[in-house]
Amino acid sequence: MLMEIGLMRHYRVKLAPPSKRFVPADEAMRWYADYDEAPIELGEADLGGAAWERCVASDLPRAYGTAEAIFSGAVERREELREVPLPIPRSRIKLPHAWWAVYARLSQRLDAGARADIRLAEERIRALFDELLAGPERRILIVSHGALMMLMRAELVRRGFRGPAIGYPRHGKLYRFER
Repeated sequence: MLMEIGLMRHYRVKLAPPSKRFVPADEAMRWYADYDEAPIELGEADLGGAAWERCVASDLPRAYGTAEAIFSGAVERREELREVPLPIPRSRIKLPHAWWAVYARLSQRLDAGARADIRLAEERIRALFDELLAGPERRILIVSHGALMMLMRAELVRRGFRGPAIGYPRHGKLYRFER
């Protein structure tokens, strides 16, 4: 019997980037903490015409709020679907705000602690998929975060699902996988 998993990144967050041209690391990290709690800009979401039977979402407000806006049934909040934590820079340098995101993503590849966080996220995803795929539902919608979606896609492919490549996931776009 066909199994479908839909992955969706949360809607855009209503939080302007810092107004300073160059931002120190502590201010950049404070902005990212604020981002975790900021409200979302409701948008349009095409759910692909599927009758999704179950919806699970990250427990962070931006993902959970998106899931509540697009799914008509009860949404399950799951801590396992939180974004991979950003490495905390130990630097006194100031960078443009957008460069801090690049710095954080590069650090995830180079920093041993950050790589350990990614391994833990992969373990959380495996355990969650073990649970979801063992259940009776055949169409499951998951609303989460960009970097985590790329890890989820890799796990779905490993489990024999077929679906689109996910370069940089767009907000509110459905990425559908079937097995």
